[in-house]
Amino acid sequence: MPLEIKATGCCGMFELNGISTVKTPEEVIDQFWPKWFGSVWEKKPFLLFSGVTKPNPAADKYNHANCRSDNYGQALADYIRSKGWGEVVETGERANTSYMGNIMKVWVWAPDWDRMGYDQRTTAEKERRQRLADLNNDVPSSSPQLRGSPRW
Repeated sequence: MPLEIKATGCCGMFELNGISTVKTPEEVIDQFWPKWFGSVWEKKPFLLFSGVTKPNPAADKYNHANCRSDNYGQALADYIRSKGWGEVVETGERANTSYMGNIMKVWVWAPDWDRMGYDQRTTAEKERRQRLADLNNDVPSSSPQLRGSPRW
């Protein structure tokens, strides 16, 4: 499962989904930046994320969330707090009885987009995308398969 941002039914709150598939909190943030930029998720007031705090030993050992022994959700919350990137509140632990039987928590993050350097990072992302577009436009016309989407 790749990292993705999912709607919740409230236009001001989205879920950061799949954080268990990434090794470190730094990587979670780095991989989400391009998804935030220039999208409907840009600068939302609340982001949710969840994590398994105690895996169920009887559950599927190959599930992305169950095969981790670290508390990756807490690690992300602690990382956000250490950077001063906004307020993070958390629920108590609850058993996920509808699926794996893991014990899990949910965190609600109110990002401080200014402290995160959102405008500077999005400017860098705009420049990166423009460089890619410029490179794509510099492809010789004799190689149309390299422009835009592949021709199958």
